[in-house]
Amino acid sequence: MSNFQALVLPLSQRPGALLRPLVKPGDQVTAAQPVAVAEPVVGGLVDPTGGQVPAATLHSPLAGTVTDCREHEVLLGGQLVQVPCLIVEPTFAPGESLKDHVQLVTAAPSAARSHIMARIVAALPNALDNLASPSARHKAMDAIAHDSGIIGLGGGGFPLHAKLTASVCRIVINAAECEPYADADNALMLTAPGEVIAGCFLVCALLGLNELTFAIKRSLSAARDLLETVEAQLRRLLGSERQLPRITLLNIPAHYPAGAEQQVVKQAFGIEIPAGERASQAGVACINVSTLAALGRFLLWQEPLSHRIVTVAGAAVARPGNYRVPVGLPAAQLLEAAGLMEARLAGLVHGGGMMGVPLQNTWLPLGKSSYCLVAAGSNDTGLAVEHAVRQRSGRPLDASPCIRCGFCEPVCPVGLLPQQLHFAAVAEDSDWLQAYHLSACIECGACEAVCPSKLPLVAEYRTAKLNEHSNQLARQKASHARLRFEQRTERLRVEALERDAKRAARKAAAGIRRPKP
Repeated sequence: MSNFQALVLPLSQRPGALLRPLVKPGDQVTAAQPVAVAEPVVGGLVDPTGGQVPAATLHSPLAGTVTDCREHEVLLGGQLVQVPCLIVEPTFAPGESLKDHVQLVTAAPSAARSHIMARIVAALPNALDNLASPSARHKAMDAIAHDSGIIGLGGGGFPLHAKLTASVCRIVINAAECEPYADADNALMLTAPGEVIAGCFLVCALLGLNELTFAIKRSLSAARDLLETVEAQLRRLLGSERQLPRITLLNIPAHYPAGAEQQVVKQAFGIEIPAGERASQAGVACINVSTLAALGRFLLWQEPLSHRIVTVAGAAVARPGNYRVPVGLPAAQLLEAAGLMEARLAGLVHGGGMMGVPLQNTWLPLGKSSYCLVAAGSNDTGLAVEHAVRQRSGRPLDASPCIRCGFCEPVCPVGLLPQQLHFAAVAEDSDWLQAYHLSACIECGACEAVCPSKLPLVAEYRTAKLNEHSNQLARQKASHARLRFEQRTERLRVEALERDAKRAARKAAAGIRRPKP
């Protein structure tokens, strides 16, 4: 399992968002060096609500050598696809391997906590002062867009800067991690509370707001208490003369899928996000807590996003827990570090127990939005786990036709009609899919969990989304090509008229007249 000692850095972080590499095979790279940037061209990342959003910059997590740029299987939009990837072989010390860069996340000793807090207190005043004016905030926003590499770490993978728009008048931090098995956000709050609270202060300063709501799952009492303690400590250390934003802690019920953006926004502000729209269109920035901490590190110390915490769970690992890993680490390396027991492995899931995607290939690279791996044993449960176990055992899908029972409709947390979406997805009817707001589906799997026909509804919706996205890109490219053709035709016509006019002028100047017919 440990023969392949390289990072695999995909040049696409979301469907349609292809990055332009800044390095080539043979180049040496340093840790945190930018290796690929977004291309502002037609065919980039498409926001489901309209418009295009540039993807985030990609950085090399470790120093090493770029050995190749080739197609590799990655997970995009809930589907396994082949995309171009940079292969980076890290520069190891004698006896070192990739596994040595996988760190089990545990509570830091008191001396280390004090050192981190001192670093935050030393850097935070200057970071806040750098966001005092509109021009400074605009400059910081530009740096976040082009230099931070930060995308949503809660699984969606949407570039952070696309959420931080001028129309935002409310902020809610999403710490309502609700997926079965997933514990990465909780681990972050318990081990890096200072970075979380500093991120709260900084994001308010960045958007010119004086308060935010921090939505945390009710069952995470230890994390909530620690955050309150650290907030009070930071306020005291920074001094009462500094005006800091108010942080309101909001307890979110610990039921699934309470952590979805629409549910969090409604709990926090009583705002219903219409189907097919994003929270930012309602003036709300809903930011995952791990994303917030990454923003804090960038604004404090200019650290780009190159590592993240990933939960490893399931009965088939000897050392389950939360691990800090470099982006691009093959899943096999993390599973080996967590003590994978092949004899007990019944199925492998990328993501949580409900919304995760079954895996067969353990060499899949872990991306910025990878938050959980479930190495399931025979007794592990969850919709995604059941699919993974079935696929690994080779059992066929035990599904029957829809009986129109309507059980799926009341359980949909965003008020969609899963039954109608099923028929539209099977028929590949684009107009029908748009009419029933396919893009608003959060792929929670609640509809599939209650379906008596055992239809693979989530897989159908994911495939339909990718097909719709491909069709949208094809239409955009065709429109762009038509526009270029029309512009070229018009340019050639104008140039021909100008040539004729110049030719006529030269003849007139030389006294040459056309003969009468």
